[in-house]
Amino acid sequence: MTNERKDWLDALRLVAGLSMVGLHASSDARGQPYPDAEISEKILPLFIRTVLYTARTELFILISAFLLILALQNRPRSYGATIKQQGRRLLLPFLFWSIFYAFWSLLKAQHFGYLPSMLDNISTPAVWAEYMLLGTSKYHMHFLPTLFAILLFYPLFRYSVNRSWLGLTIIAALAFKREADIYLWSDQQNNPAFPYLLQSVKILSYVGYGMIAGSFLGLCQKYTERDYPRWLLPSVLILGGCFFSIKIWHMNLVLETGTWARGYAITFWADFLMPAILFLVVMLVPKLFHHPFLSKIAPMSFGIYLCHPLFLDLAEIHNRRYILSPSQSFLIEAMFALIATSLFVLALSRINSLAWTVGLGPFPKFHTRKIWPASSEKIHV
Repeated sequence: MTNERKDWLDALRLVAGLSMVGLHASSDARGQPYPDAEISEKILPLFIRTVLYTARTELFILISAFLLILALQNRPRSYGATIKQQGRRLLLPFLFWSIFYAFWSLLKAQHFGYLPSMLDNISTPAVWAEYMLLGTSKYHMHFLPTLFAILLFYPLFRYSVNRSWLGLTIIAALAFKREADIYLWSDQQNNPAFPYLLQSVKILSYVGYGMIAGSFLGLCQKYTERDYPRWLLPSVLILGGCFFSIKIWHMNLVLETGTWARGYAITFWADFLMPAILFLVVMLVPKLFHHPFLSKIAPMSFGIYLCHPLFLDLAEIHNRRYILSPSQSFLIEAMFALIATSLFVLALSRINSLAWTVGLGPFPKFHTRKIWPASSEKIHV
């Protein structure tokens, strides 16, 4: 794979990271679609959310699995060495930011009037277990332990590189997710293990994204840009257009009802397959996304993903003092969070002892000072 064909991966990484900022800014402080606002006041943030939701977190899974398989082809390693590296890359920053957000969230809770419940949370061992195992300390942290668990299955993903048809297992995997989620939400909400069962279903079903990532890598290595079957790109664009039309229809429901209008099977498939459609479109026309600047700033996407909630919280605290329309609130939050987060990540990358927290530097090395002399040395009193 040439360098030019790697640039499109950088473009996708950047889109995936930046989209999270817009997604999390496109709802009110309670995470709802502005239920009390007029339709004309909230159509902008919800339309942008609909566009950005094509690059939801599942796109990160595709990118991560694709890059991991490619890296192992170029530099083979044992399963243990690979998982150890992925654990350091994902779980050490996850641990750092999970603890940080557990206490940082007290600031927002104080301003929005739910500080007592948050204080109760951080004093409860079961809540800390969920923070560490499920990533619930902040709304986006759940993705990192999920991604790590998915990558444990990477030998299966490699199997699909030379068997592109195995990418279709994503259909069965997502069908399993939908049916299992319906069952769990209907019959198991009172089960103490309910959140862990949901997480297990998510991990098992998202293995399908790893399988289709392997298939995409196989296609990418089998064909050059000009050699792809002529019918492939038009077919993918038509399918993507159909899915996006479904998402626009669903956006209208959200506008009218003031709720997220979940439960529609057709929107489930559009939401969860659009990241694969987006990945494939960009892979088929890589020259459109070839720019050195994208490769230069793409490594910041991981840090932007990790750090943007910090500045979204500050923007929400600021905005609550004023009477703003949803569109005004969205623009202020999104622009402030994007600029401030980028500068913050850049600053952290320049600090050797903290750059690892945003994936832009080596992990800290801990040195132990010798206290007891070696056995061959004499102890003088």
